[in-house]
Amino acid sequence: PLFVISTPNGGEAYYPTTTQNVTWSSAFVSQNVTLEYSSDNGTTWNNIVSNYPNNNGGVVPNQGIYAWTIPNTPSTQTLLKVKDAASSSYYDVSNSVFSIMPHITVTAPNGGQTIVGCANTTISWTNGGTSGNFTVEYTADNGTTWNTIGSTTSSSLTWSVPYFTSSQCRVRVKDSNVPTRMDQSDNVFTVNPPNIQVTVLTPNGGQNWIAGTTQNITYTYAIGVNSISIEYSANNGTTWNTIISSTTTTGSYAWVVPNVPSNQCLIRITNLTHASCYSYSDVSDAPFTILSSVNITQPNGGESYQANVGTQGTMINMSNAPLLLNTGYYYDNGGQAGNFTSTGYTQTLTPDNPLNKLSISFSNWSLSSGNLKIYDGPNTTSLVATLTTTGNSWSYTSTHSTGSLTFVFTPSGISTGWESYIRSVGTTTQNINWAVVGTSNYYNIDYSTNSGSTWTNIATNYYTATGTYAWQ
Repeated sequence: PLFVISTPNGGEAYYPTTTQNVTWSSAFVSQNVTLEYSSDNGTTWNNIVSNYPNNNGGVVPNQGIYAWTIPNTPSTQTLLKVKDAASSSYYDVSNSVFSIMPHITVTAPNGGQTIVGCANTTISWTNGGTSGNFTVEYTADNGTTWNTIGSTTSSSLTWSVPYFTSSQCRVRVKDSNVPTRMDQSDNVFTVNPPNIQVTVLTPNGGQNWIAGTTQNITYTYAIGVNSISIEYSANNGTTWNTIISSTTTTGSYAWVVPNVPSNQCLIRITNLTHASCYSYSDVSDAPFTILSSVNITQPNGGESYQANVGTQGTMINMSNAPLLLNTGYYYDNGGQAGNFTSTGYTQTLTPDNPLNKLSISFSNWSLSSGNLKIYDGPNTTSLVATLTTTGNSWSYTSTHSTGSLTFVFTPSGISTGWESYIRSVGTTTQNINWAVVGTSNYYNIDYSTNSGSTWTNIATNYYTATGTYAWQ
């Protein structure tokens, strides 16, 4: 009697729940056979089928075939035996072991590796007898908790490793449809965070930078940090303003310092290269200061000027009294800070030098439902303009021979009135010039006749973008 196994006969790899043909040939045996398998290289045997018809399904009369559903008993020491059902003395065994593989076998990372966070790594596995849909997870505490990485129908997945540190990491792959079919890394591996630091060097606290000047923001950065954003705060970090939203790292950035005078300024630099993984920024260690600079260039000593006019910088609240003046600030009867009253007024203003003309510039007005009429001359004959509701810019210079302007205010409602500046123009002026660096462009101008012991106002809140004032 004779049995000869053809398959599996050594070296094969099968997956549980799949169907594989067992084939054999025989001679001089009974009509039925028994099939068994061993998972321990023949030490013990497990029944597959008993009294199965011999020589059934083969392509030749002495060949037998059996469709075997592979059991879920993973082993690399598997053997198959076919024997005569009537006499167990007649049998054959696979020439060498074959394997029943797990449904899923993780191949990488499988333990011992060191992986850098905020980078991509490939998780791979072999599989068989599965639905083909896989869920991939990782643990950073050796399996106490698991975090989902993603799902795939492939046998590998690219993992964007988060920013964390652990030497107790594993990955796990599960059949999404049959979660009991799974495998995980055989041993733990390590995830280390990358060096993603950027460090502000200057300004790092205590510097005084002049608005409008160009200053270098300097910093260090780790290898692999390719792009950054730079911001500044003028209120010690309460709010931030963008200097540049993205720039290539070089270690230095030339910044035109903005006109925001403050002693609570900070610089913040943010790593953009790893921003999708982890947000890392560095801020100046302490506040620095942004300063404005006013540098008088004329008169700057040694000049000699002839006086032509009287008092300057007068503060005038509207009334019915006619006035002579050179320069001054003209308000409604409520003054600079108050609301106007319900009393109407008519007032004529005349230059203190008969060769001059009055020029008025309104910086703002809010008249509710009232109005202010401006006439060219010392009476109400020549109407120039009627100011109503609100506005923020209007100017006029008298053309009348007297240089006068007449104002008629008709109040209605309650509001703040107006602010304006009046100058007597026409006589020779001397320019006051100064360097405009990082200022608001609004200036208070004073002069002293006693080397600075006391000061007399020329103009208050005077606007100029060029740093020039024509002084009579």
